[in-house]
Amino acid sequence: MSGEANMTTKEMVRSNTKVRVEPPKSYNVFVLNDDETPMDLVVAILAHVFHKDVNKAISIMLEADKSGSAFVGEYTYDIANTRVRKAKDLSNMNGYDLNFRIEEA
Repeated sequence: MSGEANMTTKEMVRSNTKVRVEPPKSYNVFVLNDDETPMDLVVAILAHVFHKDVNKAISIMLEADKSGSAFVGEYTYDIANTRVRKAKDLSNMNGYDLNFRIEEA
């Protein structure tokens, strides 16, 4: 009987423990120059997928053309992967293989 009474009794336990929530890690996305993908397609992908205005997209594309790669943006891991996957899909649908690199910030 006492076991049944304990099972139906609800007790509230209070704790003074503070939960510390860390912000998610950030990851940098870089577009890589490939000398195959047309510049206007790179600009369109940067604008559409990474939400860059046209002037910023052109600047990023020119930096990649000159240096071999260019910083696109800083995102959480999931967002970085999703945007890179979408960008690669758009590139592939147009017959090109635009590549990106993701690095921990």
